[in-house]
Amino acid sequence: MTHPTPLEAPPRARIAFRVGVVGHRPNKLPKTDAALESIRARITEVLGAVTKTVRDFSVSADAAFYADLPPVVRAVSPLAEGVDRMFASAALDLGCELCCPMPFARAEFENDFAPGDALEGRSLETFQHLLARASENAGLTAFELDGSRDNEGSAYAVAARIVLNQSDLLVAVWDGRASSGAGGTLDTIEQALRYHVPVLWIDAEVDAAASGEAAWMFVQSWSDLNAAPGEIRAQPRRLSAAGRGEDDALARVIETIVLGELAPPSSDRNIHMVADERTRALDYFAERRPRFNVAIVWKAFRDLLGEGKISPPDVRVEDFVEQVRRQWPADPADVPPDSKAPSAATLWTNARLRAHYAWADKRANLYGDAHRSAFVTVSLLAVLAVFLAFVPIAAGRAAGWEGGWILAEFLCLMVIVGVVMGGGTRRWHLRWLEYRVLAELVRQLSILAPLGGGRPLPSRQAHLAVYGDPTRSWMYWQMHAIGRAVGVPDVVVDQAYVREHAHRLLDIAEDQLAYHKHSQKRLATIHHRLQRIALFVFGLSIVAIVVHFGFVAMGDESRWSATGRWLVLVSALAPTFGASLASINNQGEFARLEKRSGAMVVGLGGMREALRAMVDRLDAGETVTVAEVTDRASRMVAMMLEENADWRVVVFDLAQGAS
Repeated sequence: MTHPTPLEAPPRARIAFRVGVVGHRPNKLPKTDAALESIRARITEVLGAVTKTVRDFSVSADAAFYADLPPVVRAVSPLAEGVDRMFASAALDLGCELCCPMPFARAEFENDFAPGDALEGRSLETFQHLLARASENAGLTAFELDGSRDNEGSAYAVAARIVLNQSDLLVAVWDGRASSGAGGTLDTIEQALRYHVPVLWIDAEVDAAASGEAAWMFVQSWSDLNAAPGEIRAQPRRLSAAGRGEDDALARVIETIVLGELAPPSSDRNIHMVADERTRALDYFAERRPRFNVAIVWKAFRDLLGEGKISPPDVRVEDFVEQVRRQWPADPADVPPDSKAPSAATLWTNARLRAHYAWADKRANLYGDAHRSAFVTVSLLAVLAVFLAFVPIAAGRAAGWEGGWILAEFLCLMVIVGVVMGGGTRRWHLRWLEYRVLAELVRQLSILAPLGGGRPLPSRQAHLAVYGDPTRSWMYWQMHAIGRAVGVPDVVVDQAYVREHAHRLLDIAEDQLAYHKHSQKRLATIHHRLQRIALFVFGLSIVAIVVHFGFVAMGDESRWSATGRWLVLVSALAPTFGASLASINNQGEFARLEKRSGAMVVGLGGMREALRAMVDRLDAGETVTVAEVTDRASRMVAMMLEENADWRVVVFDLAQGAS
């Protein structure tokens, strides 16, 4: 296999914006051509404003945060009769890509459009024509789900949820009335509001007496509708016939929504931060892969204390993507010989996410090594500095040239100052924290993207507000930018596909469980060994003091003067060494992180058993839907995000001192 040219910097996402649609079938739309044309015109107006704003953004200064590729506007529509097709046709006219989540496999879905069942004339032909247009032009992604006719409402609800997952703006053509069943327009609007997806409501009841145009409203909560869920008729904003003023109002709303999604995070500085979000995002994109990693103290210290072994350090830094190639196969040749090749959808997902994960993960590891090596080195050098200061006193003339010891102590202190200042200037701790968060967010994308996406949000508990809203961080913005560009694979979801991803989830749970078990054991070992060694050296200091006091009490100080000087050295050095070990224990947060891994062992253990039961059902030939796998995946992702958020809190305060 020919490997791609190594990346010289972190990859940037392509500019992409996704507009989804939910709306009525023909039987709930107006019957007059004029009213239908008004709705169609309003849909076109919305999509036109989106495409214009995206194009304008692609030539703005903020486009530097993205890859140098043409921007993408992706329309998300299941192509059901009625509004879905109006929307898709308008989107294709404007050169948009089309993503089509189908509630059933295509052949089964097409039965809905057969003569006798269809609500439109030549319905099947229209459906096939729209798919062909998309495929021949900007591009088509068909995500064919495994819905069953035994539960059609659930099948349509799953498709609607994927529309929502893949939408940055939801266009809802709705008559404002209560829902007639699960998975309908109102249900999707309710979910959109719950997940804070912007909703542009176009009223399906066109009031010809007012302006003859479909009214619209930007909806962020139920209070915007002047109605509670389930009421008979919500009231949208009614527009007067103000000509261009109305067009400008809608365009301004669309521009606000699109730029709110695409633009990098706000530059407002936080009292905890040394630089604003935009600056830190640019710092990430300016990262490069070093040829060597000289921060080897931490791993040597960790292996010695945690596992009782010393391994020769490997200071060479291999290409980041190459390091994860086996774990993130993007080509059959990447798969180890003894492993089963993943599906084309998994290879497709990995090909689009692997480089993003590799750069965030491996750069985080390097900064983690630098930060942890720094606090171990500084603590131990402080002990060495005390030793160098006391040796000439303890050794007397035997110490040789005293100036050499003084110079060595001076150099030792200068190294301490240099390491501390370097860590603060380069923000080793904060970058480790942020890049690790980004890597984990990309990992969650890789789990959910092949299943149609999802909206797991990082923890936002009120008592953690002081640590910042993770959804407003540059890492979350970057993850969302990557997710918009990636979308979903073109795939037919069948039982083989469901089985593969159920097994993949189980493998991830097993890997995470093994990691946290090993981490818990190693952290506990390091914590307890540091405590025991610190107690031992403190005890040694006490013994030295007692012995020295005994010599003095005996009154024969001249006889013991040389020994007494060495006892003074031990009495001074041992407490310093013990305090340094306690500082390392505190800085490393080994006790807290051990408890955190222990909690994850419990949680992941339960998750593994649930996944194993699901896999056993599949292996026994029982039917399991992709919706069930997605539900399990979302729960596991939520657990992993909570764990990552908790880790962020553990190290956040320490990062301020290091920065």
